[in-house]
Amino acid sequence: MEDSLHSNFFQNSSIHDNEFCTIFFEAAKKLFDSEKECNAEGLNRYYGDFHKCFNIYFGIRVNPGNPDYDSKTVKVLKDSLYYRIIYVLRNSPILSSAVAFHFQNVLKEDFSYLRKLIKKEKIKICSIGGGAVSDVVAVVKILDSLANKMDKRLDFEITIIDLDANWKNTCFTVLSCLKNFDDATSKINFVQADISDKNSYSAEVIKSIQEADVVLMVMLLYDFKNANIDAKETVKVSHFSHNSYQFFFSVASNGQN
Repeated sequence: MEDSLHSNFFQNSSIHDNEFCTIFFEAAKKLFDSEKECNAEGLNRYYGDFHKCFNIYFGIRVNPGNPDYDSKTVKVLKDSLYYRIIYVLRNSPILSSAVAFHFQNVLKEDFSYLRKLIKKEKIKICSIGGGAVSDVVAVVKILDSLANKMDKRLDFEITIIDLDANWKNTCFTVLSCLKNFDDATSKINFVQADISDKNSYSAEVIKSIQEADVVLMVMLLYDFKNANIDAKETVKVSHFSHNSYQFFFSVASNGQN
């Protein structure tokens, strides 16, 4: 009976890539419209400069130790709203699709934890270094799809921990495009923190990780490698998180996950 339930439960539960494209296109449009100074001509000019400094994964093309590295230009580009609009349009749909695929496979392997999540009154998700919330969108969509099969409506509480406060508005904008977050401000918390420095973790950061049902670290290992940071020595999430599901997703230098 349990095997039959497990087998049927995951049939037709995958999220079509078009759904992710629609969500992030809507979010990018909202971001674009939120700034009067944003325009198509400016975005086109920005993209030319962006392409010279960043690779397809938004990693820096020139290593910071290289004499050709221009830290001022990189900072100006990363601080621009255009940077986040391009990320949301180009990278987020791909990342969400990949995360959804792998996250669902993980749940198939541990069906008991999925049942435990579905029964919760509120599912707490903590995204570490996930400023664009591509990971959160994927997980929420998968869990929603599975819960619908049990005629359940899930409630979520989201915490995003990221060093760059510029992503805060993007987080709220993207998640507001999901039906679960009509009243986004009451369910989403953005915590600015340097994840690479475990000694600086505030009580709020530790509490967010400890209380989460699902802890997400998507592309964090790649970002650390790109910045020459040893992720294994800096991210000690396991020290704080004992009962949560920890989900890592990254890409290798050759572009494979």
